[in-house]
Amino acid sequence: MGTPFYLAPELIGIDEFGSERKAYTPKSDMWALGVILFELCSLRRPFNGKNEEELYKKVREAKPTLIPSISRSLMQLIFSLLNKDPNRRPSTYEIFEMNFIRSKALNLRIDLPRR
Repeated sequence: MGTPFYLAPELIGIDEFGSERKAYTPKSDMWALGVILFELCSLRRPFNGKNEEELYKKVREAKPTLIPSISRSLMQLIFSLLNKDPNRRPSTYEIFEMNFIRSKALNLRIDLPRR
């Protein structure tokens, strides 16, 4: 199952509405990408706890904090990836369509796929 720091809230026990945890989907990977981006930009995890129970509670309930040293566009991307609702997280293709991602890819001569 891997480290609990990257586990999406829908995969943890019972959610805040009392529903049983849901099955893994690609949107769970988008959550993990959000955690990784947050860590890369801030040098800390978006959610921490003294034990797994506290960590899982924060993953399910807490909001990540702003990282003042990064662009607004990147912070918005991170927040969208760390959305508690998996249906509201972007897909890979939606990320590739973001103007700031496309412009960085163009500068680096990376050809991003389109849908």
